[in-house]
Amino acid sequence: MNVNLPVEANDFVRSLVAQGKYQAEEDAVVDGIRLLKGRDRDLEYVGTYGHLPTQSKWRLPTRLDARTVRLLHCQISDRDS
Repeated sequence: MNVNLPVEANDFVRSLVAQGKYQAEEDAVVDGIRLLKGRDRDLEYVGTYGHLPTQSKWRLPTRLDARTVRLLHCQISDRDS
């Protein structure tokens, strides 16, 4: 798969490699996708249980009630569709 990134995203990925945080641009992009998958998994968990799993890397700014979290999750899902 070949992907054309916006200039800002491309520059960011290249800067990560230049800083030595990743060995190759592909590694940085794959790690970004892994993080997105984790975020989406955690959002599904929040929509079900009303809180993040304890092992989650994501932190919500405040404790949200389950109804609000489900609403946010639906809005994100609709946006990404």
